[in-house]
Amino acid sequence: MSGPNPPGPESEELEPGVEPSEDHDFDEEAYDGNHADDSVQTSETEIYSRAYSAPESEHFTSGPYVPVDLDLYDYDSYDEPAEEEAAPPRWPWVVGIAAIVAAIALVVSVSLLFARTDTNKLATPETAPTSTPPMQDEIIVTTPAGPRQVTYSVTGTKAPGDIISVTYVDASGRRRTQHNVYIPWSITVTPISQSEVGSVEASSLFRVSRLNCSITTSDGQVLSSNENNAPQTSC
Repeated sequence: MSGPNPPGPESEELEPGVEPSEDHDFDEEAYDGNHADDSVQTSETEIYSRAYSAPESEHFTSGPYVPVDLDLYDYDSYDEPAEEEAAPPRWPWVVGIAAIVAAIALVVSVSLLFARTDTNKLATPETAPTSTPPMQDEIIVTTPAGPRQVTYSVTGTKAPGDIISVTYVDASGRRRTQHNVYIPWSITVTPISQSEVGSVEASSLFRVSRLNCSITTSDGQVLSSNENNAPQTSC
């Protein structure tokens, strides 16, 4: 290959048939100038590097030499990483929840069963057995008879223009008289004393009338009677 040769000793050797020229001398001078410039720059750098000196606190100090422990790099001695801790089983929680749900369902079922039983009892009440009352001796109760009533009666024929008077005993036992009565005549009284019968009398003023009398009780019993068709009668 051919090309420019760098300045140096080898460049001094010329190719055969080539004569040295002034240009070659000029190159040597230029090389010498460049070399001088490099020397100047190197000296300036050394001056700057010598001018700065770091404090002792920043000086790097190395400790004593410690040999490397090769066991630290023995990967075969390391145990395999333990498997991740297994998560706690969930079945205890599931069993507990299932037990609670079953207990609640049992309580609800029992409550509904008792409620239905009470409802049925209310709907169909039990019929209590009827007890036969003990036989008792027949007791005959006689109600006392009410107060006896007495009816006084006067019958017969009254003559025209005649005046008939009637006298009787009232309930208190006193005698009462009624004048110019019509025939037939009757009155009912309730005597205070049941033992007394009472009495009744009738008379014609002109003695031309024909009269009869009777005393009867409320049950139809005839206590006294007089049927003589006379102008005067009494019972």
